[in-house]
Amino acid sequence: MGIRNQPAEAGNLAALRLGILRFAAYRSWSVGNPDLLGWVAIDPAHAKHAAVRWLHVQGHDISVLANSIATVHELVRAGAGIGVMPCMIGDCDPSLARIGPIIDELTEQQYLVMHDDDRHRPPIRRLIERLTKIYHDNAPLLAGERPMRGAAMSS
Repeated sequence: MGIRNQPAEAGNLAALRLGILRFAAYRSWSVGNPDLLGWVAIDPAHAKHAAVRWLHVQGHDISVLANSIATVHELVRAGAGIGVMPCMIGDCDPSLARIGPIIDELTEQQYLVMHDDDRHRPPIRRLIERLTKIYHDNAPLLAGERPMRGAAMSS
């Protein structure tokens, strides 16, 4: 069982739509002059996800490279630059502010993918129901509809 950004592709797999996940750019709220910030990006060698590749083709001044979204988050929090991350991460961090709108071309549908044979077993069914409820209850956060701070103007 796994959460993916695409439905089951082959084999004896089943997929259940969980919800929409959106991405935006964030900066540290405490940075004195945000107009001077470069971008924090994941190293192209690790750029497997569309959101990671997207930043590299935008022509922004990338000043720091990281190896994971968790590192991007920490570097942005520390004021090292601007970073693209899922709204559910950036919007929950009171030290960050969005800069600009949601990046529509990075919006993705999330799926719970599992073995078709197992999905009717009671423990698996309970897990599916719990995960579905978590996504349902947090849909506005996942969709970027609940920023802690309004969009900050920069870049």
